[in-house]
Amino acid sequence: MPSNSRLTMTDPALERRALTLFEAMLDIDEAAREAWLLTKTGSDVELKQRVTAIWHAEKQLNLKTGAFLDAIDPEPVPDKIGAYRITGVIGSGGMGTVFSADRDAEDFEHSVAIKLIKHGFFTEQLVERFNRERQILAQLNHPNIARLFDGGTTETGQPYIVMERIPGIPLLDWVNAHRPDQETRLRLFLQVCSAAGHAHRNLVVHRDLTPANVLVDEAGDAKLIDFGIARPEGEEQAALIVDEQPIRAVTMTPGYAAPERISGDSATVLSDIYSAGKMLEALLAKQSESELAAIIAKATADDPQERYLSTEQLADDVRAYLKGQPVSAMPGTTPYRLSKFYRRNRLPVLAGVTGLIALTSAFVIATTAYFQAERARQAEATRVEQLRNLANYMLFDHNEQLAKVIGNGQARKELVNRAQSYLLTLSGLAENDPSLSLDIARGFVELARIQGVSAQPNFGDHELALANLDRAESLLKDAQELSAHSSATKGTLEAYRALILMHAKSKPNEADAAIARGMDALDSVTQNERGDNWDLARSDLRRAQFESSDLALNSEKIGELVGLFNAELATWSSELKATPRFQIDKAISQFYYATHFSYGESTDAARSLSEYEISGRMFSEFLDENPNDPYALYFQAWNAYYGHGAAMQIEKYEIANELLQQADQSTEQLRMIEEHDESLESFAELLVEATANLDTLRGYFDRAITGQQSVISARLQAAKRSNNSSSNLSDLAYGYVVLGDIGQRANQRGLACESFGEAERLMAIVDGRDDLRGYVASLRDRTQRNIKLCSEGRPVSELAEKP
Repeated sequence: MPSNSRLTMTDPALERRALTLFEAMLDIDEAAREAWLLTKTGSDVELKQRVTAIWHAEKQLNLKTGAFLDAIDPEPVPDKIGAYRITGVIGSGGMGTVFSADRDAEDFEHSVAIKLIKHGFFTEQLVERFNRERQILAQLNHPNIARLFDGGTTETGQPYIVMERIPGIPLLDWVNAHRPDQETRLRLFLQVCSAAGHAHRNLVVHRDLTPANVLVDEAGDAKLIDFGIARPEGEEQAALIVDEQPIRAVTMTPGYAAPERISGDSATVLSDIYSAGKMLEALLAKQSESELAAIIAKATADDPQERYLSTEQLADDVRAYLKGQPVSAMPGTTPYRLSKFYRRNRLPVLAGVTGLIALTSAFVIATTAYFQAERARQAEATRVEQLRNLANYMLFDHNEQLAKVIGNGQARKELVNRAQSYLLTLSGLAENDPSLSLDIARGFVELARIQGVSAQPNFGDHELALANLDRAESLLKDAQELSAHSSATKGTLEAYRALILMHAKSKPNEADAAIARGMDALDSVTQNERGDNWDLARSDLRRAQFESSDLALNSEKIGELVGLFNAELATWSSELKATPRFQIDKAISQFYYATHFSYGESTDAARSLSEYEISGRMFSEFLDENPNDPYALYFQAWNAYYGHGAAMQIEKYEIANELLQQADQSTEQLRMIEEHDESLESFAELLVEATANLDTLRGYFDRAITGQQSVISARLQAAKRSNNSSSNLSDLAYGYVVLGDIGQRANQRGLACESFGEAERLMAIVDGRDDLRGYVASLRDRTQRNIKLCSEGRPVSELAEKP
């Protein structure tokens, strides 16, 4: 193997066999390893070569926890980093050095640890990722995770992070020094699981979960450290190379890395669980009983799908073992469960032993009671476990964080599919349980939002979204006694249904009826029963009303709604006003206020542009505090798009062009976050269309025609996929009107007349379905006049131009 020793990826089965053999070899004295390896591999030359390659790579890289590479010389100790004065060196390695430091300012005293990344270790791309990861990790707040306080870049361009300084020693060193009993060791492990689970719920994978990355402090509590190069799940990139070593190779410790990582796959929650299982094995010094051995075996299974699905499940089995209850990793046989029961109830059973008959009777009574209680416990445990798994996988409380992770679209899609399965299963268990019915209904409503609620980021599956809203509505009937809570859920449900009906189905009347039902549900709740959930549901319904009014070009209604919405926001609780939702709703209100001046009797393009600039700043400020928030990016894009239209009306073409570029940037960022959102493709087409319009006014006719023809081609395909839905045909008709206008300005009569004719044909189809609405409907009179002028042979200059 070359001296720079890159770990070559090969056959996964061979990798697993080689990794297993290499881990066993770590327990052999180094002097005897060569002979031992020859004995174990026999005639399998390829296996021996692979194990030897891993062994040599381990020695050359001298891989240590936290991805330290000793091959790079240490750098001089700086006097100061950021606002901190360096007081000493805690540790040093190839990736960088960890210093002890004190805050060098008079405002307050603070002792910290600072990790300084070495020169040349990170490429420019990795530095950018390191900074983004630092922002994610700063959000982790858990008693068993070393806190990340600050970070930045030195004057010489070296990234650094400022962390909590923990007066403690590595986990295995602490165990060797204190010789704690088994229960203490397991409770430390449970703290590690709790910390890792918190990171996973925030979409952060540790990637090097080892005993050396767990410190035990003076109080005897575990602290998980070294998140310095942790990544959001699914975001690892094998192509990023450091000193010609793959970045994944320097972020895993031999003996603890999962087989799939050695094979070249990305780090996931399941690979962290494998590492946790190996940590448990090391913590117990291989003196584990059969149940603990089964837990370790399940956590460290070669096949990731055979492992625990979450650290919570792994911790549940450890807790069950500590309580003397059955663990899921063991075969669920009757003798095993009986033996566990006997151990938990040994004294009561023995007290009944007065003879063979008494023993038999006591045993029969005890076991009967056990099975009855166990069945009830299992039924309740199944419900609780499934609900917890649902919460973990659906991430109701953390879905916004999940949606902010770039490149996580496929994982999110799988997550939603699993949540769908859980909810369907749970809905069959909710009979006569109003509380559970309400929880499941909320789940279906949230699921629908992600799957296909229009006018916001979604997966584009409108039919499935509507079906799940119907399921939620049925469940809410079983939760009517929880009137205030069920009414709030009903309000949001109808708001989401209305958005789908008006946008995806072109059924504005049915959408307005859904909004009215939602408002009635909220109005049925007495004033003293209304709370934060009620206010959020009202906000959802106002949003649907805004969209309905905008589609109907009813600017006066929009102005009225803005006043109502702002008054309602002012009554929110202080707790709700402190949330991001309040900030984004204020920005959305400003967006629609700007729209109020875009058309109708209130038309004032200059005022509209000025107001859009205000809402644009509000969205930008929100995104500075909440990077990659999809909802904010979505509105930021639409705000820029609407703003460009106002700029076009007052012939401020440079401003219009800048706003289109802003909209395009926001859209591209959204597409990286959510590649399954089909609505982003449609919006991207709008931007191309708007650019074509702008090119026409600037005299770039060929470029404008080419751009608009590409839009029409895409819309033809979309209409075909949707079986010529009214919504898609309306979009296509609008595209032909725009092409006709371009042809007219370019003095291409044939193109203009043909395009207007095709637009009218499509409008007639949609109008025949009674679905022609909004701005497209307003274009029909002019389109028909132009067709008449074309049929009369009039020159292109006499065609009715776009107003």
